[in-house]
Amino acid sequence: MKPNPPPPPRRRSIASCLVALTSLLISGALIAIAIFLPPFSLAERLLAAQYSPLSASSPAIAFDADFRLSLSPGEAPADFGLKLERLSIADFQSAEAPPWLASARELLPGNLKIASPLYGIESRGTPPASLRVALKPPLDAPMPARLSLYGWDGERWRFLPAEYAAGMLLGEMDFAPLGLAAFAISPPAPIVLIAQEVTQDLDPELAALADILSPAGLRPTLAGSLIGGLAPGGAIDAPYRFMPLIRNFADARAIDVATVEALISRPRLRAEHIARISELAQFNHFAGVFIDYRGLAPRHRADFADFIAELAISLSQRGLRLGVVAAAERAADGGWTSAAYDWRRLGESADYLQLRTPLSPLDFAEDQPGSAAELLRQVAGDVARHKVLLALSARSIREVGEIRRGIGWHDAFAALGDVVLSAESVSETGSIEPGTVIRASLSGYKARAGALEGIGTAYLDYRAESEAAISRVWLTDGAALRHRLESVSSAGIAGVAFDDLLSGDSNPSLKSAILEFKARQPAAAQPLRLQARWTIDGAAGALDEVHTELEAGIVLTLDAPDGNYAVNWSAVDATGEQSARRGAVIPLFRPTPTPTPTPTPTPLPRPVAVAPSSGPSAPAGANYAAVPPPAGSITIEIGGHVLSTSSD
Repeated sequence: MKPNPPPPPRRRSIASCLVALTSLLISGALIAIAIFLPPFSLAERLLAAQYSPLSASSPAIAFDADFRLSLSPGEAPADFGLKLERLSIADFQSAEAPPWLASARELLPGNLKIASPLYGIESRGTPPASLRVALKPPLDAPMPARLSLYGWDGERWRFLPAEYAAGMLLGEMDFAPLGLAAFAISPPAPIVLIAQEVTQDLDPELAALADILSPAGLRPTLAGSLIGGLAPGGAIDAPYRFMPLIRNFADARAIDVATVEALISRPRLRAEHIARISELAQFNHFAGVFIDYRGLAPRHRADFADFIAELAISLSQRGLRLGVVAAAERAADGGWTSAAYDWRRLGESADYLQLRTPLSPLDFAEDQPGSAAELLRQVAGDVARHKVLLALSARSIREVGEIRRGIGWHDAFAALGDVVLSAESVSETGSIEPGTVIRASLSGYKARAGALEGIGTAYLDYRAESEAAISRVWLTDGAALRHRLESVSSAGIAGVAFDDLLSGDSNPSLKSAILEFKARQPAAAQPLRLQARWTIDGAAGALDEVHTELEAGIVLTLDAPDGNYAVNWSAVDATGEQSARRGAVIPLFRPTPTPTPTPTPTPLPRPVAVAPSSGPSAPAGANYAAVPPPAGSITIEIGGHVLSTSSD
């Protein structure tokens, strides 16, 4: 047997193992480094498997049928992906919510209440410029059309423009939010803005209705500064917010478009204009300002939105607010368009967006194409509801064809004319003998009163003698205004703005209608039911009266002591007198017997118009007072009915 060979030296075996182990470690390190080196990262590729890509070939990601995110048309990102999770309302309110959600919940505005599951969104890669979202509100959500979409961007909740259609909230956003949900909005007390022209005095009772007072008088110059003086009477320390109007006109019939277009389209001038506005507002301790630049061409749509965005930042840095007056115009299809005013961008920047619209009373009918409700739904899809103010008029509206013009309350009745009298026999001195038949009528157009329950508004239809239509006047009283304010309440927007509440000659019931709106009391007033009230007035007041249709006259005989008697006319309803026209005087005197040597022939009596009193004229809408007659027995025949009254 041969002896066994000796074993290899142990030291050489250990050395070989060390070399092999070192090689493995170096190789592993190089591989690990290579994994994370460009041109691609294997780690990212592995993590990316958890995200759903959004691309031109796969443009949407859905969570059942309740939630869907998709690319807007024209977007095709190469490396953008999403992960979704759904948190119930209970999860949103739970203390065990994800860390990012704790800060989101803490910074949720107090007027927002979550009304749907919250969809958490985790993204990677470069987000597209625009994303679309479709969210289905829960079946038990109250008034789903009144819900709004909000997204959390890591710092604040941002309003997402959206509309409600086919049971879904359909929105669009220019950022990838961390979370998104539908919210119900609990609006604060309704806001009432009252504008004041430089020619108007500030009525303290009406000023007490205002949450915002906007005195006019300031205008821009081509250098960017401001000229003019504010309407008098307002105060910066009053209960309302004092936010002056800056307009590009002193008279709305002469709008200075060129100055504004130059200011907003040239960066240097725009910066100067913003600085002057901000300094003026801060120096005078205004609560902010409203910008009302009218007549802009659509080509300046982006310029105006940029101007408002920059002005909003400047004012916000000073703790001041910004409001914008924007037009809402009729589109060719009968709907609404924003024309040169980008509602969406303006709403993102400003604290208030006041809509100036050519609304007719008929636009407040429900379920009507192009209605006020449709306008507010459209605007609420672009602008957060708590920022929107709808401009309303406190004046009545005279409508001739398609032309509408605001008129005062008593002016609405002016076309009826004034009281005129005619008698069968009038003396040479102009007096009328007792017992003479007298006809009283109005000197103007015929008018028929009516009311439309669906819009809560009464009207007067004026007609010529040939029955041809002249005009329609929509009467704006408390009931009519209250119906329009209900449209505002139903839409859930911030409130209303009045440009003409301080213009005078408005119906006194408007004040109570506005107070009820601010207190959120239900509307209860009914439209006016007008009729005429004719009165025969003596020294002690009305001797008698009769009610007729507005256009009807009366026939009367007056057997009373000598003196002057007034025939007065007014429009009344169940609550009392609404307006009055100028009355006429009956000079009632018995003839004085004079002896004559021979009888002379007397001509046959013929109707002669009796002129009103020769004394000072009464103001329009006022009634004449009668001269006191002596005591005696008075018999009046009105409309064939004989009534007796005693005068002591």
